[in-house]
Amino acid sequence: MAAPLLSVAFAAPANAAPEDVTLSVDVRGNFVEVAISNNSRDLISCDWQVVTDDGRTPGSTITGYILPDEEYRIQRYLNEGNYVTSWGCMSWDSPEVWGTEEFLHDDKTAEPIRFTTPVGPFGSIDLEAVLGNLDSVSIDLEGEGFLGTFGSGSLEGVLGFS
Repeated sequence: MAAPLLSVAFAAPANAAPEDVTLSVDVRGNFVEVAISNNSRDLISCDWQVVTDDGRTPGSTITGYILPDEEYRIQRYLNEGNYVTSWGCMSWDSPEVWGTEEFLHDDKTAEPIRFTTPVGPFGSIDLEAVLGNLDSVSIDLEGEGFLGTFGSGSLEGVLGFS
């Protein structure tokens, strides 16, 4: 009699509580912060992605491991546009999963998060491409621009300039 009960217990699907693992998006202009909170008892690993309306993926990330009662945060700069964030997390200690349909299909615990970023102070340039290639950027510290007028001494003591 005990054997049938054990097989039924192991065959039962895991019921992940949606509030145990959540992803949130905080948009401040063109800077977007993604936070994944692990309120479960389990060690989890997560994948998430940001997709534009035209299907481009400007930011996908694998977070690695998130300990119980810990939070993972990352901030990115995104060009102007409409975006959708989808995600999925899985427990390393149990068969529980959390996230959106794009990652989990029928086991989803959340809806994708939609957000819009405005035209930034740099226009529609690809800031990641520029910052990733700093040796090709020149800055005129003596001229005037949208930040005002700079003199050669105005950065003294800041960011190592002297």
